[in-house]
Amino acid sequence: MISIYTDGACSNNQDYENSIGGWAFITVRESDKKTDGNSGKVLKTTNNRMEIIAIIKALKFVYIYKDIEEFVVYSDSQYAIETLNGNYKIKKNKDLWDVLLPLAKEFQNIRFEKIKGHANNDYNNLVDMWAVNETKGKLWYENSKNI
Repeated sequence: MISIYTDGACSNNQDYENSIGGWAFITVRESDKKTDGNSGKVLKTTNNRMEIIAIIKALKFVYIYKDIEEFVVYSDSQYAIETLNGNYKIKKNKDLWDVLLPLAKEFQNIRFEKIKGHANNDYNNLVDMWAVNETKGKLWYENSKNI
């Protein structure tokens, strides 16, 4: 099984023209705890867009294993998880949902679970730090412990 932790952040979220967003993900292969991760930033965006982009980037990263592994995607975004699980209707960010939903359907065995943000999960806290660092222009690995 591969666990995927994702997060998005945005500074100046209410001021779209001056907003800076960050996304991050980390994958954890449960058999040996091998980890991989990545992060990035986007200008003129929102926190919800960053949450979706983080999941898209993560699924594209593990796509080559889509037919042979079981996946659990963890996010502290109720918006992202409830939409992926069919409980929320798509009203905004249709361009991203048009990418994510078909991509997720290509995976043979995938679940999407809500995780409590800023709690006791080291991986969730790590991707949160990476995403926030992206909004501040810091390197994603600054001040992070060895993954």
